[in-house]
Amino acid sequence: MLTAADMKNQHVWDALDAGTPKNALQLILRRQKKGEKSDFLSVLKAHVLTQLPGNVGVEEARGICRGLAETAVGRVEDVETLAFLGRVWGNVDGGGGGEGEGEGDGEGQERRAGMARLWEGAVKKRGADERLAKEWFLGAVRGGDWRVAQKAAMHLQKAFPKRREYYFWAVVSCILLHNSLPESAPDRKLFGMLAYRMISKAKDEVPPEADNILIPPRAIHTAQDIHLLLTIIEHASPAPTPLARSIEALAIVDSKNLGLESKIGKGDYLGLLRRKLALLKDVGRWATLWEFCGGLLRAARTPETEKKTEKKTELPEIGDDWTLWESYLTAAGELFRASPEEGADGRSVEELKRETLKTVKEYLDSSSVGGGAPATRNSELAMVKFASLFHGEKGRDVLPPPEGTPTLVEACKRYFEKVGSKTCCFEDLGRYLDVFDDAEQKDFIAFLTDMAAKDKKAEISAAGVARQINVQKFIYFLQISPLPFQIPGDGDDVSSAIKNLGISPPDGKEIGAGGATALKQSTTALKQSTTALKQSIKRTLNAFATTTLKIYVSALSPKLSVTLISTDNQYGDDAALLCVMALLRLWKLEGAGGKDTHILRAIVILETVLKKSKHNYQALLLLTRLYILVGAPYLAASSECWGRLNVKQIQHDTLSHWLLTRCSTIFPLAPKTTHTIYKAQSSGDADIVGTLNRCLSIYDSSRKQTPDMLVLALEKGSYGQVGDFVEFGRRVEDSVSKRIFEVEGRRARRIRGGSDGNGQVNGGGGNDNLFTAPFTEAMIPKEDGKPVVDNRDLAVLVNFERPGVGRFEERVLRVGGGVGAIGGKLPGGQWVRAFAFVEAAYSLLPSSEANTKPLPLTPLATSKLATYAAGIRGIIGDATTQKKKKKNGNGEESETESEN
Repeated sequence: MLTAADMKNQHVWDALDAGTPKNALQLILRRQKKGEKSDFLSVLKAHVLTQLPGNVGVEEARGICRGLAETAVGRVEDVETLAFLGRVWGNVDGGGGGEGEGEGDGEGQERRAGMARLWEGAVKKRGADERLAKEWFLGAVRGGDWRVAQKAAMHLQKAFPKRREYYFWAVVSCILLHNSLPESAPDRKLFGMLAYRMISKAKDEVPPEADNILIPPRAIHTAQDIHLLLTIIEHASPAPTPLARSIEALAIVDSKNLGLESKIGKGDYLGLLRRKLALLKDVGRWATLWEFCGGLLRAARTPETEKKTEKKTELPEIGDDWTLWESYLTAAGELFRASPEEGADGRSVEELKRETLKTVKEYLDSSSVGGGAPATRNSELAMVKFASLFHGEKGRDVLPPPEGTPTLVEACKRYFEKVGSKTCCFEDLGRYLDVFDDAEQKDFIAFLTDMAAKDKKAEISAAGVARQINVQKFIYFLQISPLPFQIPGDGDDVSSAIKNLGISPPDGKEIGAGGATALKQSTTALKQSTTALKQSIKRTLNAFATTTLKIYVSALSPKLSVTLISTDNQYGDDAALLCVMALLRLWKLEGAGGKDTHILRAIVILETVLKKSKHNYQALLLLTRLYILVGAPYLAASSECWGRLNVKQIQHDTLSHWLLTRCSTIFPLAPKTTHTIYKAQSSGDADIVGTLNRCLSIYDSSRKQTPDMLVLALEKGSYGQVGDFVEFGRRVEDSVSKRIFEVEGRRARRIRGGSDGNGQVNGGGGNDNLFTAPFTEAMIPKEDGKPVVDNRDLAVLVNFERPGVGRFEERVLRVGGGVGAIGGKLPGGQWVRAFAFVEAAYSLLPSSEANTKPLPLTPLATSKLATYAAGIRGIIGDATTQKKKKKNGNGEESETESEN
C-alpha cells in the first residue's frame, strides 16, 4: 500500500516524465521547507538536479551525494535508497555506474569509496538481511568494483552457507579482482591463491566416480563450474610455468569425475572438447592428440552394424568437424618430423603416415561406409592439408609421402572438382596455393582454364557461374596479385629512377663524356622497359576486367535470376567485385597524374550491382570508400549507400571507421537536405553528425547493459561467461574508435560553428545536436596507463591478395592526396593521445561569444597549456624516432596499423 511519501514522490516522477524538471525540483523544495527530511528525498533531489538543462545542477547534486556518504553511514538501511544513490552518483560523475568507470579519476574513486562505506555500514547493522547483502554484491558488480564485490561475496557465503551460488560468487569475485589488479599489486597473488584454493576445495568434494549423482552442495555441479576451474588454473595456479598450468588443466579434462566422459562434463561436451584440443597442443602431446582425434573421426565413420556391437559411450559423435581434422593433421605433421624412427605408441613413422592416410581416405571413399555416404568439404580439404605436409616449404625438408598420397596440386584439383561450385572454395585453398612453385602454378592455372572453358560451353547454371568466378579468384590470387601498383621510375626523375634500380655508371667510373653517352643509353632503355612493363600490366588487367564483367553479365540471365527473391544477391556479384578490383588497380597504376576514368567506371559497376542486389554489403563498403576517394563523401554517407548497411549497436565500434575516419575534415559542412538524394531522410541522418551521434551512444548503452549481463550470468550460474563479459566491457570502454569519434565530434562542431561541449563557440550558430561530453584531463590516455583497444575490423572487405603483400583495402583504398584521402595509415593510440592533448588545450580557452575579443588566459590555464604542448611535442618526437628506427633497421618503413 502506498504511503503519503510515496504518493508525493510519484508527483515528482510524473513531472520528470512530462519533461519539466524545474517543476519537479519545486515540489521537492516545498516539502523540505515544510520540514520533511528523509535520505530518499535527498537522493531524489540530487537526481532531479542532474536533469536540469545545461547541467546547472550537477555540482549541487554531487555535493548532496558526498554529504550522504559522510553523514549517513549506518543510517541508510533500505536497499532502494542505497541503489538509487549509487545510480545518481554514477550519473553525476559521468560513468553511469558502468564497469570499470572512474578507476583512474579522483571523482570515480571517491564515489566508489563512499558507496562502499554506506553499503558496508548498512550490512553491519542488518547482518541477517540476505536481500541487503545480495544487493550490495550485485551493486558492486554493476559498478565494476571487484574489491567491494569480493568483500560482499565473502560475507554472503559465510552468512548464508546453504546457498551454493554465494560460494561460487566469492570464487568469481576473487579471480576477477586478481585479474583487475596490476602485476605489481602486493595483494594480487593473495586473491588469486584464495580463488584457487576455494575452487580446488569444490573440485575435491566431487566423488571420484564418473556417474556420480549425490554431490555436496559446494562441490562442482555443472560444466560452467568446470570452465571456471580451468580459467582459475590458467590465471592463478601456483604452478611455476604456463606449461605446468596447462598440464594441470589437462588432467582435469581427462579425469573421470570432471572430464569429457563424466556426467558433469557432458553438460558442455563441445566446449570442453575444444579446451582439451587446445591444451594438448599447448603441452605438445602430439601422439595423444593424434590418437584422440583419429578415434573420434573413425568412430563417426563406423558402419551402423559395427556400432551395435561396440560399447556405447553416450557421447555425441563429432566426426567430420574441421577442428578435429585440423588438430589431427597438425599432430600428424609434428609426429612425422619429430623422429624418423618412432612415432606414437611404438609405431614407426611410416605406419603413422599410412594410418593417417587411411583415416582420410575412409571419408573420401563412399564405399567404405554402409549407405554410400558422400565425401564432405572437410574431408576433401583434409586430403589437401595431408598432401601439404609432404610439400616443400621454406626452412623445412620435403618428407617422403606414403604410397597413394596425391601431390598438393593433385589434391587441390580434386578439391576444386568437388567443391569448386561453393563460395568457400577460395578461402579453403588460398593458403595452400601460396606455396606453389612456378611450374605448379602454371599446371593449376591450366587446369582452371580448362574447367572454365567447359562451363562456358555447358548450359548456364548457378553452379557453373560459381565455378567460373572461383577460377577468376584463383587467377587473381596467382597472377594479378603479384603485379606491382607502381612501375619503378614511372613518373620520377630518370636519374633517381636509375638510382632506385641500382644502375651504376659504366665501370664504376665518374660520368665523363663517354659516361654521359652510356647514361643516355641506360636512360633510353629504362624508359622503354618501363613503358613496355606498364603496357603489359595494363593489358593483363584490362583482359581480366573484361572476362569477369562478362561473367557477371551472363549471370544476370533470366533463367538464373527468376529463382531469386528481392533480398537475394545475384549469382555473379563476386565477378563484378573482381572487375572493380582490376579497374582500381588500373587507376592506381596511372598514378597521381592519371585520369579518374577507371575509378568512375568502378563506381558505375558497383551502382549497377546494387540495383540488382540491394543487400550486397561488400559492394556497399567498396562504394562508400570510392565515393570518399572521388570527393563525394556526402553520397557515401547517404541512406542510399552507408545507410543501407544498417550498422547497429556494437557494429559501430568495429565498422564505422570505414566512413568516419577523419570525418570532421572530409565532411566539413552539413549537406543541403533539399537535394533529391536526401529528401527521404532527416537532416540528422543525411549529415555525418547523425552517424557520430549513433556511434557515441552505443558506448553509453554498453556501459549500462554490460553490468546487467554480468549480473544475469552470475544469477544463472554461467560462471564461465563472466570473464568474457568483463573483457567485452573493457574492450568497448577502452576502444580506440570511441576516442576517435569523441575527438572528431568536437572538431566537427567547431568547424561548423557550434559549441564543442566545452562551452566554446566558433562562428555562432551551427549544428548543436552533436553529443559531446565536457572534456576533462581524465580523457587523455596515460602513456603508462591502460592502452586503448583497437576493435576495428580491418579485414571486413573481401580480399584476394596473396599473404604478405597487404590487403586490397590498405593497398588501394587508402591513398594520400585528394579531397577524400583518409591517409595511408589509420589513426590509432598515438593519434588519440595527441589530439586529446589538443582538445585539453582548447578546453582551457575562456568561453566567449563569436566575433568578440578573446578573453585572456589565467596563470593556471597558461601552465596547463604549456604542459599539453610538451605532451604533443613528446608524441611527435617518439613517432619520428620510431620511423627512423624502422627505416634504419629494414631499409624501408614498415606499416603499423594503429600507431599513426
